Amino acid sequence: CLAVDEASNWLVGGWSDGFLCSIELNTLACVACMPTAAAPQAVCFEHGSDFRFLSVGAEPALYSWNLTGELNSRAATTCQSAFALATQSHEGEGALVAVAGAGGGIDLFKDASHRTLTLRLPVPPA
Repeated sequence: CLAVDEASNWLVGGWSDGFLCSIELNTLACVACMPTAAAPQAVCFEHGSDFRFLSVGAEPALYSWNLTGELNSRAATTCQSAFALATQSHEGEGALVAVAGAGGGIDLFKDASHRTLTLRLPVPPA
């Protein structure tokens, strides 16, 4: 998985060995390598921040990180393996984070530390 911030100054990449790296693109310097409990499968930068990013992976959790490697928060997800991650910012209301993966639901977070609700998707008949 891979993400670049809006200003194209930072890159965050994740590998199947269970870690994320933040790289400063002007100098191509690796700033931090962060071990994860499972393989990361999606990353994105938080809206309005060029210093924080979110990650999900092959475990039931949403993580918020600083580019320096500091873990800000970990929030439980209902899917056992998450591979879709999206954020949407609303002026004056903060950002909405959506997480989906194996399990037939979409978790919505008002901030990255607390799941607000889960939308259950109907299973089509066989």
